[in-house]
Amino acid sequence: MNPTQIQSATLMYFSPTHTTRKVLRAVAAGMNLDQTTEVNLTSPTSRSNFLPPPPSDLLLLGMPVYEERIPSMVLPLLNRLEGHNRPAVVVAVYGNVGFGIALQEMAAVLTARGFRVVAGAAFIGEHSFSHDQLPLAAGRPDKQDLQTARSFGARVAVKLNRSPELLPDDSPVMPGKLPWMTRILPPNSSTLFARLPELDPEVCTQCNACVRACPTGAIDPESLQIDESACLRCFACVRACYPGARTITLRKKWISYPFLKAQGKRPHRPLLIL
Repeated sequence: MNPTQIQSATLMYFSPTHTTRKVLRAVAAGMNLDQTTEVNLTSPTSRSNFLPPPPSDLLLLGMPVYEERIPSMVLPLLNRLEGHNRPAVVVAVYGNVGFGIALQEMAAVLTARGFRVVAGAAFIGEHSFSHDQLPLAAGRPDKQDLQTARSFGARVAVKLNRSPELLPDDSPVMPGKLPWMTRILPPNSSTLFARLPELDPEVCTQCNACVRACPTGAIDPESLQIDESACLRCFACVRACYPGARTITLRKKWISYPFLKAQGKRPHRPLLIL
């Protein structure tokens, strides 16, 4: 295989606060590809209108980590892909706490759909719960993270160029495990530790940026009220609110604040699996 054979890649991602998209684009930039196509699975409309993209030379799949897993709403879409023995790379982006089994979940579903998972990586993004009083991985991915992502992409390209007939059993094993707390907590346990994003009507300009940013369509465009059962606690609405009308408020502060502060004191670096 010569270096021009991997010419195109499909970047597929779910990225409410744009950090996963940023990392995946940096990985692709490091590969020096001729053509990239992006499939953004973030909005409800994009998911309801999803069609498997035309085949490219490589699939780059990026997902944020929620409760140590990938978002469950994307799994039916991933199960519609057809790999036909094409290579794929999986990328998890997590808030400096843990990436759990996200890499394993992505690798498993892509392998089942006929892809060869040739590499994986776990990068750091600003934690969903991060705010002024409790910054956690604020500003991540930073300049060094993105440089690492580009270098990772270059290494993936070298690996593919050197291994034209990479067999499935040559694929690297993706690390990961569920911590004990995640195993005992119920699904959607983020609701136990964070309230619905609060809205200050005196500050709100009715711009509906929060409505457009919500990946589950949980915000009513008229009342701006949030459906508790649909809210991911990704707080994309807070990040999108330019006037600062929406805020993050944590529950059980005697647990959440000490735990998250401790996590913030030991910043993680990207983990690369090749």
